[in-house]
Amino acid sequence: MVAIATATEMEWMRDLDAAAEKAAAEQKLLLVEFTGSDWCKFCTLQKNKVLDTPVFTAWVQKHCIPVEIDVPNDVYRVGGELQKRRNSRICEEFNVMNFPSLKIMSPELVVLGGYKGAQSDPAAAIASLEQSFPNAENLKAALALTGADKTAALRKIYDAQTPNERKGNFELLRLLVESDPADTTGLTQEYEQANQMRQLHRALDATETDEEQLHILDQTLAEVLPANLPEVRIMKARILNDKALQLARNATSTEDIARIIPILEQILPCTNTPAQRAQVERFIDTCKNTPEQILQLGKRRKKSQ
Repeated sequence: MVAIATATEMEWMRDLDAAAEKAAAEQKLLLVEFTGSDWCKFCTLQKNKVLDTPVFTAWVQKHCIPVEIDVPNDVYRVGGELQKRRNSRICEEFNVMNFPSLKIMSPELVVLGGYKGAQSDPAAAIASLEQSFPNAENLKAALALTGADKTAALRKIYDAQTPNERKGNFELLRLLVESDPADTTGLTQEYEQANQMRQLHRALDATETDEEQLHILDQTLAEVLPANLPEVRIMKARILNDKALQLARNATSTEDIARIIPILEQILPCTNTPAQRAQVERFIDTCKNTPEQILQLGKRRKKSQ
């Protein structure tokens, strides 16, 4: 009761890497909230009923460094579009598909537990989060080992997770592979594939224009791992397709339609199936032979708006 009465308002950090450094220095865990602060009603419910309560605040201050990863509609709540994009990427990295989600992580950013959805009772939320504490102790013990013993301990933690949990636990995979230079686990290839895509997404986060993104994607395609090739192709095709559609919507002459063709031709090498290639080829054929059809569609769309 003393802890509850003297607990101050909790300060949520926004930089996950900085929070991880702070957690390591203070020998605490991370409590990471994934939220959509201005559109997710269940996020608001949990904030009012749980996160802002004295009992929950006191518990967090004792055990964790709190971090908020917010993906709001109003980008200025997080400092702009670039930061919102970064936060969205962090959600993808940790395989967060539902808001709100709370995760307990180690300072190494290994996910140890948590829950998705909203709680309305602080005691129930705390009980759910404390289920991660044994996992935290197991990880700490594993990281204190060396050689094959460390690999075996980390592999035991890795094997105890579901495939869905592993998908959002890149840092656990990294620690496991780094402990195993001989690749006795056979996980090095999986790590390299995941790491390439992780680095690609981070590079794309730092861009401001489609041209910058296309340049990065072309660089990646030049050295892409085979397992990642279809996804990287799709990413490039999506940007080009959006550019082509935007030009088609705004076209007012056959000359405008002609400018779409080189963009569509860049999409062709990015198709992954015959059906996708045939669809792009039909679009190119329409632009070349019956551009009036596209102009008419654009006019109808403008009238309907």
